[in-house]
Amino acid sequence: MAGRYFEAKNKANLYKRLKRSDNKVTIDLAGKTLQKKARKGYRMYYVLIDKVKPKRVKSRTLSKSTRQVGKSNLKIDKRIKAKAPGKRMSKSGNIYYEYRKNRSDVKGRDSPPKSSRKALRRSESTKIKNANKLLAERKKAYEAKRKARIAKLERLAMKSKSASNSAYKRSNELASVIPMGQPILVGHHSEKSHRSRLKKIRSAMDASITESNKAEEYERRLAAAKSNAAISSDDPDAVKKLQKKLSLLEKKREAIKLYNKNARKAKKEPHPKWVLQNLGQNINSVKKRIEFLKKQSKAKPSSKVVKGVKVVENVVLNRLQLEFPDKPNVEIRTLLKKWGFRWSPREGRWQRQLTNSARYAANQVLSSL
Repeated sequence: MAGRYFEAKNKANLYKRLKRSDNKVTIDLAGKTLQKKARKGYRMYYVLIDKVKPKRVKSRTLSKSTRQVGKSNLKIDKRIKAKAPGKRMSKSGNIYYEYRKNRSDVKGRDSPPKSSRKALRRSESTKIKNANKLLAERKKAYEAKRKARIAKLERLAMKSKSASNSAYKRSNELASVIPMGQPILVGHHSEKSHRSRLKKIRSAMDASITESNKAEEYERRLAAAKSNAAISSDDPDAVKKLQKKLSLLEKKREAIKLYNKNARKAKKEPHPKWVLQNLGQNINSVKKRIEFLKKQSKAKPSSKVVKGVKVVENVVLNRLQLEFPDKPNVEIRTLLKKWGFRWSPREGRWQRQLTNSARYAANQVLSSL
């Protein structure tokens, strides 16, 4: 038991000041001598506080706050049942404020506690799994695109071949009616039909030759697509292939340097200077491309709306895409083509390869709208 004197306007006011759920409070008026010492409008009270051992209660958040500092891992916070930042009541009943993003009750700790390190490792492994999943999606998309291109070229080649054959047959059928060496009989009733038939024969043969040339072009492109050794930036294994190419180029440069050294000693003609210069430029370009693709592989898919146009960075397809709400007019379509964008019926968007140049081009197009 402990007694103290307090000055207050009334008992109710004093109770508010001394209100404690865990303590017993007894309030009595002080003696006349002490009442004289009180300020005008105030009374002196004698207060007995019987302190009771506080009950241990669970820490809880009284009011949440949006103000946060430090770093946090939401998965770990959920696992350790961390509380939201803001005004809190501790286990001992004291009021305090917590603004750290890591919302556990461990004093002075902004990093995850030891109990949650396993969860942190799990989250890291999840990130690796997600990266592998994205890589698998890119490989799948690239292979599907490559197969679709080959199938399209095969279909076009077959179509042009059949069109060429049918035009050739039509030309022969038309020519079979006219005897070999039969001249046009000028003034005869057959002159008009003869001339018309010859015109049809010529146009059918021209169509056959045109379609035959088309078929040859498609077959050439088909063979190139099947045996394509070029390293596309859309290929998820492009970095590995470029590194292999880089090592071969460097070996070739060293071999040429060694040959030139031995040739000078033996008084033979070495390789011209431009050979090493070209090789050096190729090596530098391959190195730059490897650096760019490494940065690009870490990029995440994103989308935003600018002036009603949806701008999508499609990491899986390695394309920067522009999606318009309606079909753009002729002027906008001309502008898009000018900045390297092409219409993709499969995606239903205007797109080009995802590079820094593509981002600049998109900004130029959107600023002109």
